[in-house]
Amino acid sequence: MIGRVLTAELATLRRSPLVWLTILLAVGGSMLARVIAWVAHALERSEIGEFLIFGGIGWSDVALPLALLAYLIATAYLFGRDFDDGSIDFVLTSPVRREYVALVRLTVLTVWVLALALMSWWADAAMRAILATTSFDPGAGIAATTGFTATLAAIATLPLVGWTALRFKGSLPALGIGIAIQGVALFLGDLVFIRALPWFLPVALAAEEAVAWPVAAGAGLLCAAGVLMCLRELRQVDLYE
Repeated sequence: MIGRVLTAELATLRRSPLVWLTILLAVGGSMLARVIAWVAHALERSEIGEFLIFGGIGWSDVALPLALLAYLIATAYLFGRDFDDGSIDFVLTSPVRREYVALVRLTVLTVWVLALALMSWWADAAMRAILATTSFDPGAGIAATTGFTATLAAIATLPLVGWTALRFKGSLPALGIGIAIQGVALFLGDLVFIRALPWFLPVALAAEEAVAWPVAAGAGLLCAAGVLMCLRELRQVDLYE
């Protein structure tokens, strides 16, 4: 039964242009970020370097926000598309248990995000190798373990976005709320209480900062709570609402 649900999910993804959009954001963003870091370093060594307002920009300053946006789009689409296209009736009347549908989508989401992160890392390594042939430094590469742990931290926040899509019956509300919360973590990360939130954890790990165990534990609890909330919310969706 779960296999049939998984097959249906993969078939739907193959027809969706949003898959290519997430790849563009993650892979294209990674390559663009490396080029920007390379150009910034080149300009810093030039005569106008002292006038630059974006000196010291790194790969993660550009690539990470775009990757997080791709993850949010993937989550909102997986859990909100049934409400957007009107196919929620088929999900609710299917003989498959709703909990299985939610678990399969969470699994697909995890694999999707990990695949995007891997492609992004490969793209960055390739671009960095190309730019390293020039006289300017393209910047330090991202270690595979660093990218993997940052991706896992991002995944921990996504089930709550899935619940938002189910709760508000659509992908756009979930995407908007997800972007707002993640944006606060990205742009107000200098505040101490923001740095303690699970949404800042991918930023800290990507920058190879030390992370206190309560913050990591909080991300794990948020993930578990999000999964349970997704299961409960989909089970309670009313066909006639």
